[in-house]
Formats: sequence, C-alpha cells, structure tokens
Amino acid sequence: MQNLDPKLLDTLRSQIGYCGSYNNQEFELIEVLEHDAALVLRDCSHAHHIQTDMHGEARRMVSNTHTVPIFSEVEKALHPVLKEYFSAETVTELNHLI
Repeated sequence: MQNLDPKLLDTLRSQIGYCGSYNNQEFELIEVLEHDAALVLRDCSHAHHIQTDMHGEARRMVSNTHTVPIFSEVEKALHPVLKEYFSAETVTELNHLI
C-alpha cells in the first residue's frame, strides 16, 4: 500500500465524473481507491453484463468496470493507461504531483 499525496488525491477526486477514452473506448472515472492507489473506470459503451447477488441470482444489468493502478510499475510516473485516458493538461498536473 502506497500513501498518496493529499494534493494528488484531491486532484484525482476532482476528476470523478470525467469521461475520457482509452484504446478508442469511452470510460468514466467513478471512484478513487486511496488504499489501493487505483482508479475505477466505468465502460461507457452500451455493453452491459448481468450482476448476480451472493446466491448467484441475476439481479440487474450493469456496465463493466475496470480498476487501473495510478502509478506506473516501471517508472515514477502516471500509469500508461491513465496517460492516454486523461487530457494532456491533467496528465502534466498529475505527473508533477507524483
């Protein structure tokens, strides 16, 4: 577990609701996982899957979500997926906070 800088955390939280693209697919930032140092992105396409309850019963249709680490595993920088997802201005701001 990595402690996130409070300014970095505030900047990421301010991006909740941001819609960006990665690999020609649209995603919305829906959550910042502080203790896992990751972001949760919701697939904005119209593809949904059936979410089941703890008994395996189908309950509702939901969008796919993806958890992406904030930090690159090979360098002290933003994860490559997030570099493409966020705007160039946001990437620059986030990299200065890392």
